[in-house]
Amino acid sequence: MIDTSPWTLPCRAWHLLLVLVLFPPAALAQDWNQWLGPTRDGVAPASLKLGELAETPKTVWKTTVGEGHSSPVVSGDRVFVLTRKGDQEVLSALGLGDGKILWQEKYAAPFTTNQAATAHGKGPFATPAVADGRVFALGIGGVLTCCDAGDGRVIWRKVFKEGEIDSREFFCGNSSSPLVDQGRLIAYRGDDSKGILGAYDVKTGDEIWSWSGDNPGYSSPIVIDVGGSKHVVTLSQTKVIGLDADSGLLLWEIPFVSQWKENVPTPVYSAPDGASRNAGLLVYSGTKRGVTAVRLDRDPESGSWAPVTVWETGEVSLYMSTPLVGDGFLFGLSQLRKGQIFCLDLASGEVAWTSKGRHGDNASFVLVGDKILSLTTEGSLIVFPRSPEGFEAIRTYGVSETPTWATPAPVDQGLLIKNQDELMLVSLKG
Repeated sequence: MIDTSPWTLPCRAWHLLLVLVLFPPAALAQDWNQWLGPTRDGVAPASLKLGELAETPKTVWKTTVGEGHSSPVVSGDRVFVLTRKGDQEVLSALGLGDGKILWQEKYAAPFTTNQAATAHGKGPFATPAVADGRVFALGIGGVLTCCDAGDGRVIWRKVFKEGEIDSREFFCGNSSSPLVDQGRLIAYRGDDSKGILGAYDVKTGDEIWSWSGDNPGYSSPIVIDVGGSKHVVTLSQTKVIGLDADSGLLLWEIPFVSQWKENVPTPVYSAPDGASRNAGLLVYSGTKRGVTAVRLDRDPESGSWAPVTVWETGEVSLYMSTPLVGDGFLFGLSQLRKGQIFCLDLASGEVAWTSKGRHGDNASFVLVGDKILSLTTEGSLIVFPRSPEGFEAIRTYGVSETPTWATPAPVDQGLLIKNQDELMLVSLKG
């Protein structure tokens, strides 16, 4: 007879039990566990509902966590956020219900801010990812850390060797949010002269593959499935690139240099779904470069890939904001007219509508059901319908008196918002 008492459970079983307790399956369905959420496209799970909106939002809790533009992520009943306090970066775990800090992992992170970027501070900018009971975070200087989500214990950490890459003087610093794909952590690190886009074993940190064909921009990678072939897609400093997710081999590239060589927005992919509106288009943009959509075609004989331009428009152009797709339309913030919210037909590239403007330098977008939540850097939360018929705000809330550059995380209890140095849970329910 096998003894199954808790005192004889093997270490692996105890770890699994701990993961299930901290991150139960029912909660996992609601997780906002990485940059732009579980599907990395700004779309909330269908089970998440806004309900009737309050006239005035209510702050459930507020906790001082530190500076930076890194966005909060959620797994189970915990919130994780990467911030800066003095010359240290701090990875914190908080209780979702009360905002109390459960653990913190701190490490030295000296960084020299370029004079032209002092308004953004010393970061961090990249958003953590949570998977399989682990939290992965990329700091502004390229420090890549894996911590146990339960107790904050460092499992592994990667730091550039002296003379290898000096990200401490990277113009704005490392800003590319890592992602987890089939046991691989994919992260883009570097400086203004060299970059490494790599895949690492999530358990050990061992390198699986790496690509160093360009130094990083400030965009974050996505993984897309194109006819059964998985591509890691991102914007480097001078290109849009697609790498084979299994080997890291370069499959295709598009020369693309935006003003100031920044390339900030995360590319958007609308997978084929049998409808003509969503015909497998990859959409990208950059400062004063308009918006472009391409289709990725494969030669049946050689197997090589080639991006084919489907449409281009100069009527709107993205600076830092990443757009989202809903019902075959692209919604985002154009840099024109000091910040115009827009809706664009994904199939044709025609602009359906634009707002009057003056929404600020940046805004983040989250789609919950049939409504879009847009948080501007001035602390305004705008709720408007996911509709191509025109722009009309349902509600406009003032949620912060300090800048809100981070993307909010929607949860059943409300919206997690990171401002200059605080993290707060705001309820929008009437």
